[in-house]
Amino acid sequence: MGKEYTEMFQNASVKTKMVVILVLISAVPLLISIGVNFYSTVERGIEQLELVSQQRVKVIDSNITGLFEENRNGIKALANNAATLRYLEDPAANAADMDASLTRTNDIFKDANPTHITDTNGQQLLRSDHKEPVNTATRAYFKDAMAGKESISDIVVSKATGRFISVIAVPVFNEQKQVVGMVQ
Repeated sequence: MGKEYTEMFQNASVKTKMVVILVLISAVPLLISIGVNFYSTVERGIEQLELVSQQRVKVIDSNITGLFEENRNGIKALANNAATLRYLEDPAANAADMDASLTRTNDIFKDANPTHITDTNGQQLLRSDHKEPVNTATRAYFKDAMAGKESISDIVVSKATGRFISVIAVPVFNEQKQVVGMVQ
């Protein structure tokens, strides 16, 4: 088949040969121009996409940081609340009041994250979602809280739900500045 085209081109008139050569000569720069334009368009598109992605990451980071700060401040307020200290000192006598406080705290945040009151042994005493309490004594955030430090955990698997979570833990101090529990 290639032999047929070669013979056909050799038998063509000079005018036809000139037209074919001119078309080829003009097509090569056009194809090069199209290739360069395509390459630069793709590069600009990638740069724009990276810029938009970086802006979105900043917005998401700001939103997540804001959520963590709101939750941390709410948990901190609950940990510093006198009702929380009374509950940890006598859980049986103050359970109803503390449960109401946990419910109000969750209503403020309107999220699906439960709030827990935990004793110094790591045992959750009260959960705002009313699920079965679990022991968190082996968790790093619990150990930090028992050392008197606020903590935000790495992503961990919830012992109660099996979901991936990050926990904000705030210690509860008594009047002698001793840790008597934790709000998470």
